Amino acid sequence: MVISLATNLMALGAQRNLALGSARLGSLFEQLSSGQRINRASDDAAGLSVATSLGAKARVFNQGVRNINDGISALNIADASLESLSNILTSQRELAIQAANGSLSRTQRVALGAAADALTAEYNRIVGTTTFNSNSLLGPGFDRLRIQAGFGIDGSLSFNVG
Repeated sequence: MVISLATNLMALGAQRNLALGSARLGSLFEQLSSGQRINRASDDAAGLSVATSLGAKARVFNQGVRNINDGISALNIADASLESLSNILTSQRELAIQAANGSLSRTQRVALGAAADALTAEYNRIVGTTTFNSNSLLGPGFDRLRIQAGFGIDGSLSFNVG
């Protein structure tokens, strides 16, 4: 009895080409769905290395933008507080000039002194309570604001606040 094994070489070739085409189509669909030309090292090893490096730098600079926005917020708070302090000092100066007028009685001068004392208390309250992220912005321990915007010391901005 003779056993014969036959193979259809044309069918095997077509099957192989179909598998290769399906794999390539899958890779193209992956690139289309992710929006990236390089999804893995097998797509382009050198390109993936460059893309990974650029992606890391982009994340660092995005954090730098968030840091700068925090710094702007802190400076805006300090600026508004300093404007309030300036207004208080102007009011105290006006009270002092008014109290120096010789036509006022002692009772009126005492009332002006009480108003000046209240302004002094408000001034001290603003200095003591102006904070950003629990850091006092106008207190004695705060004299410099450093914002990290990029890599290393060259990537930072520094402001004197005092």
